[in-house]
Amino acid sequence: MPTRRSEIEPFAELVRAGRSGRLWQGQATRVETFQAFANVLGSGERFAAGTGVTLMPLRHPYEAAIQARSLAILSGEPVIAGFGPGSVQFQQSLLGEPYAKPLVAAREYLQVVTQLLREGTADLDGQYFRVHATLPLMVAPRVDVGLGVLRPGMARLAGRVADAAITWLTPASYLRDVVGPALQEGAADAGRTVPRQVAMVPFALLEPGRDIEEIVLASNEGHLAQPHYLDMLATSGIDVATSDPGSQARALVKGGAFLLGTPAEIAEQLDAYRAAGVGEVVLNATGVARTLGARHALADLEAVIDEWRGPSPALVNGRRSTTARRDASDERPAPTMRAVGARLLSWAAGEAPDAGTPAGRVVVLADAAHLEPLLDGELVDPTTLVLAPRTPGAPAVAGAVVRYTGRLDLPSTTCAVIGSETYLDVTTYSSTRPLAEGPRLVRFVDDADVHQLVGDVGAARETGTFPALLLHGAVHLTDLPALGVPTSRGGPAHRLFVAADGSCAVAPGAPVLGAVTDPLSALESQWSASTGPADGPRPTAGAGTAWAALADAVAADPWLPRYVQAVRLLRTLAVRGIRDVHVSGFGAHLADGVGAEVAPLPTDPLVSWNDRSAYLGDPVTGRSFAVGTGVAQIVDALVRFGSDCVGTLVRPEHAQQVRERLDGLGVTLRLH
Repeated sequence: MPTRRSEIEPFAELVRAGRSGRLWQGQATRVETFQAFANVLGSGERFAAGTGVTLMPLRHPYEAAIQARSLAILSGEPVIAGFGPGSVQFQQSLLGEPYAKPLVAAREYLQVVTQLLREGTADLDGQYFRVHATLPLMVAPRVDVGLGVLRPGMARLAGRVADAAITWLTPASYLRDVVGPALQEGAADAGRTVPRQVAMVPFALLEPGRDIEEIVLASNEGHLAQPHYLDMLATSGIDVATSDPGSQARALVKGGAFLLGTPAEIAEQLDAYRAAGVGEVVLNATGVARTLGARHALADLEAVIDEWRGPSPALVNGRRSTTARRDASDERPAPTMRAVGARLLSWAAGEAPDAGTPAGRVVVLADAAHLEPLLDGELVDPTTLVLAPRTPGAPAVAGAVVRYTGRLDLPSTTCAVIGSETYLDVTTYSSTRPLAEGPRLVRFVDDADVHQLVGDVGAARETGTFPALLLHGAVHLTDLPALGVPTSRGGPAHRLFVAADGSCAVAPGAPVLGAVTDPLSALESQWSASTGPADGPRPTAGAGTAWAALADAVAADPWLPRYVQAVRLLRTLAVRGIRDVHVSGFGAHLADGVGAEVAPLPTDPLVSWNDRSAYLGDPVTGRSFAVGTGVAQIVDALVRFGSDCVGTLVRPEHAQQVRERLDGLGVTLRLH
């Protein structure tokens, strides 16, 4: 099992790069599984993860729910959290005695974890677990709760209570003839959908110089000493009840429990798992990793990925795997949900996404009826991401089309669900609804929202205080161009909204630019004709009530865009742990002086400070920089008083030095 981040990162990179869809790890006792994932995520990697499986005696189900959800939040991707009771000997060692009824213990454990994750509360007086507790609800990617399955009894239980049935060392024929029917029986008894099967499949490429028996045993020797594995294998027709390790290894290969061959031969064997109803295959190269090293294991995995391109294959190294997915009708790899979320937030705000997020136009449909004409037209290119309402039978993700439920254009009392696991809260600016920790879009939909905004700007100018909700890292103001904030991604080349009637605009409530069947050039021409200069007024003709009211408010008060930019700066600094910050022009100024103040330009840098340091914010890019207080005072004076302060409050050579320094940082400071 991995003990260092560097051992996991190459496999995480397969997921991040889109070659596969999930990174798996089983129970670890040297470096704890969830902490190992968190360590890799801390390096900047982002990936969907699965635990298959962690052992129930090690943690209380409340702790298990926290760990699983934390992994989903930190990764920004859905998680499959698998749990199992472990061996009788393991239970005895940790609990003092084994579970007398492991099915009952597993049922109670999954019930508590699932209730906490889905409902935020668990009430159970069970034989093994007595839990009456609440878990604060958060907007987070979905966590599917899995159960480790080997034999029919546990499979039937998984059918009744689990989101996934996770198997290990099980031949495809056993999954088809034993596990699958038991899952279906349990699901039918409970009146629920059959959970997905996740099969962890050990494998190795057959290459000259490799000791195959050693590789097979390195992957599975510990399991061959466990009665429940021996029983499962015997039912599969694989006899490993022998003291000869070589015979055991050969039996596993012959019976299809361990896959061996060329990439093409292994791919052919994997097709049997797909035919058996397995929804997620996890390729396990533990044996290769333990005997030859991680580099050889990674090479084996990549060779099989390249050979086998099914609906949901997967990869693993030392019980660390990934799931490669591709829609058969679309050769484009499915985007990660983290990338989808980042691009959706960029679409909503009309600004560039974070570095590392794939570029391209984002198109959001209000009605799925317009999906086909959209895909047949000129508004979609190879980099476009399309979000369309969910329709019966439509997959959550198919190529570059991601489905959603709920509303993305208007506020709703329930969260929109993007794909199948990512949640998004949409409210109005004037809403007082409590914040669930997670992404929230704040929209302006009527005059009441604009009136509230104007009042907040005035209060901030006078007192220096901003609404606490807007400073939360999960809250995102929408449509920055309508708020007078210059961005490089406000137009139809970067974002589009297709209304229910098929009309196109850059956002809900924005002026109509054309129809879904129009070419992009026509929409861009209409946008350019109505916007004026890049930093000039944004369109109002044909706009909804809020957009027209915002245009009037921006024209009346140049500090309104400045207020929005100040909110973004304070949020950025807060993420870095910098708090108790003042922003010049809102309740105070850093630079002293008396004179005629000039109205700020939308591109002027923002000056902020606290008791420890001073900071500049670039309103165009959203970046922030720590600077000396003297430099910040000069910038504040130049922004506040313009060129009139040069030679009086600011020495000319100092003004020139500061402007040159800002130029080097890519920040524009134009004297008024």
